[in-house]
Amino acid sequence: MQAVFELRVFILVAEMLSFTRAADALDVSVAVVTRAIKKLEKELGVRLFHRTTRKVTLTEAGEKFFSDTRDVVQDLDNAVISLKDSALKELRGNIRVCAPSAFSSAFLLDTINEFLVSHPGVQIDLLTSDTAINLVESRIDVAFYIGMPSSENMIVRQLGKISSGLYVASHYIFSKNEVSSPSTIQNCEFVGHSGPTPGWELFGPNGVRVVLTPHRFRLHCNNTILVKKATVLGLGIAMLPNHEAEPLVRAGRLIRILPEWRGRDVNLTAVSSSRTLTLAAREFINFVKKRFAEDNMDF
Repeated sequence: MQAVFELRVFILVAEMLSFTRAADALDVSVAVVTRAIKKLEKELGVRLFHRTTRKVTLTEAGEKFFSDTRDVVQDLDNAVISLKDSALKELRGNIRVCAPSAFSSAFLLDTINEFLVSHPGVQIDLLTSDTAINLVESRIDVAFYIGMPSSENMIVRQLGKISSGLYVASHYIFSKNEVSSPSTIQNCEFVGHSGPTPGWELFGPNGVRVVLTPHRFRLHCNNTILVKKATVLGLGIAMLPNHEAEPLVRAGRLIRILPEWRGRDVNLTAVSSSRTLTLAAREFINFVKKRFAEDNMDF
């Protein structure tokens, strides 16, 4: 299996363009990584990397070899993992997970709890982040994204659609007949996410599309959890994911206005840096997909 190790070292260095980061990911010394690459280059008779004190880049031969071998090593890893997993009577191991903070709070943590109760041999490390992170450097097995990841090198699994609607605090006071269509609430107070807000796209009965342009935002915030809390406090109307807002509706703290209108659906995706996932990680992704579908049946 030494040749497989050398190929795995090569692929990590090629992905990270760093001997040091590859060594950290493999939990070995830089010297071990260097020896593996030198041995591989000697066996192949070609130079795979251009190396300076500041920069590591693939040679033309290295780029071709990377393209030809990446899937081969992943397929071999999958075969080994599958064989090992089939010998286990229960799921075991550690899963490193990354997800947005609001999604983790509103849905994922409860789902993790259910999964761990059913599989006592599994441990999960959960990292919350509202910005994109390097999955390889952070050793993340699976990251959940609201929308599509920007990197083209990721393995993306579609889990479902996140729908949204217009919500406001139950004690918020509207004037008489104020809420009858999107145009009637434009002059109300709003809570929104930080950044440019050209308008909120809404879809109504029979597929009608309008763009709601709020005239007055009482609060902008870059955190979905705080946007939701500000809405509950009564600062204004907000566009919120239904799976986050509906529990507060049932608790009597929020109401949904114009329920026949909804925001544009966005994808919920599970992303990994490799096709090679343990059985526990694969089953966890499937469990999240199933639970999310169940939770969103009524939305």
